[in-house]
Amino acid sequence: MDPVILILGTVTVILIGLLAAGMVKDVLSRERARISGRDSSALPRCPVCRTPLAPGERVSSRVFSRGKQANHLGIVESMAHILGCPHCYPAPREVRRRCPVCGKDLLVTDVLVARMFENTRTGRKHVRILGCSRCRD
Repeated sequence: MDPVILILGTVTVILIGLLAAGMVKDVLSRERARISGRDSSALPRCPVCRTPLAPGERVSSRVFSRGKQANHLGIVESMAHILGCPHCYPAPREVRRRCPVCGKDLLVTDVLVARMFENTRTGRKHVRILGCSRCRD
């Protein structure tokens, strides 16, 4: 075989491999969306690193109840510390942890402070982020 053709073929294979490695994250995100039947822009995102969460992935948090007394609408309000998703907590893997309020980069020991509202009638939860442990001081 001609050495030039062999070299061009090898370079082509290497370039295709590098291009595929760079697009793995996008392909996985689209595959998660296809499996779940949702558009990737409609996937819920981690409030700490903004990574789309696949079905079954949960955000780790600690809830501090003020009491289980619901208001007249059936809403229970609590305070919570949001730690992160499997992509950014306990060890961040190539993702940037940022506070959505002040925009500062978060350390592994930093948490987001939030108010959590739980509807006792439907069982749904809503979180309002107040800031990180540094900007809330």
